[in-house]
Amino acid sequence: MSAGGIPNLVVRDDKLVSQTRQAQPRLHQPTPRINEAQVTVGRKIGSGSVGHVYEGKYEQHPVAIKKHKLDGSMMDQKALIEFEIEVGKMTAVNHPCIVRCYGMLEPSPGIVMELVQGGSLFQILHGERGETFAQYNQRLHWFTRLRFLLDAMYGLRAVHNAGLIHGDFKTLNLLVGPDQRVKVADFGLSKVLDALSVLPGTKTITGTPQYMAPEVMLTQPQGMRVDIYSVGIVMWEVLTGAIPWKGMDIVQIIHQVTQEANKTQKPPPGRPPVDNMHLLCAPLGYVQVMHECWSHYPNERPSTDQVVVQLEAIQRNVSQQRSNTQKVPAFAMGGMPGMECQQVILSRFLLQVSCAVSFV
Repeated sequence: MSAGGIPNLVVRDDKLVSQTRQAQPRLHQPTPRINEAQVTVGRKIGSGSVGHVYEGKYEQHPVAIKKHKLDGSMMDQKALIEFEIEVGKMTAVNHPCIVRCYGMLEPSPGIVMELVQGGSLFQILHGERGETFAQYNQRLHWFTRLRFLLDAMYGLRAVHNAGLIHGDFKTLNLLVGPDQRVKVADFGLSKVLDALSVLPGTKTITGTPQYMAPEVMLTQPQGMRVDIYSVGIVMWEVLTGAIPWKGMDIVQIIHQVTQEANKTQKPPPGRPPVDNMHLLCAPLGYVQVMHECWSHYPNERPSTDQVVVQLEAIQRNVSQQRSNTQKVPAFAMGGMPGMECQQVILSRFLLQVSCAVSFV
């Protein structure tokens, strides 16, 4: 069992994959308004710089109620209108791999969203304190990791197909429900919160620095490829089991990430480190996709469609490898796919040979 009680083996759900490809956003509809009297508010389950999150019920659905700390009467009317427009965009996207937004709360400005009972992908990846990289690899099979990533990409693809940008794609916003499926949460929420700025006409940089693209930090023109950069960081996190830029403050992260790319340097500067053991334990093609996603230049990053196609191909290969491990000795079945075990054993053998040569 992995952290959060999620088993290492996740069976592919072809029906869900089909739904994710066919689902279409319902755009250009009026923003649903939900009066506070229609919602039962329960305990507080989270807090942030701009408000609080409560557990509750709406039309018998368990919901998360995100309420702004300021009363609507204290906000600029133009900001409230923009807030309503942005919430309307969120409610228009209905997809199995997206946390559903039910509508705009009034009179206090807020959002009513689907409540996902479970933890985040962040908690699953980093749930075991003091865990070594080898232990992490044994705990989370690559088939499981790719399943999580693909669910996240199906959700992000639906967001992009709706013409929207997530703006804060990270493992804390990838929620894993009791059915072991990942749902993308809080897409567009950073823009919604920015719309409620108490200073009309001001703009703030929103998002999480550890996952933020260089053009966002530099306040340059931004498009959907800012999310793809974040996908690259998430892929690194899934590969290594480590927290990106751990121990660095915001100023240090910005200095690292905004370095101009040097195409002759591998890995490029300004990205989290990838060592030989990471390379050995990654499925074929995975690291290449990761590097493409976090390219310094937006036009060099792939689209969500391209990332999905590449990850599906990698998953098929891993699935075949997993099938083959059932025919090999038990030592190769302790959590690592046979491919990973063989690579690690080979690297250790080469290390021993090099050490032996050094003593001759």
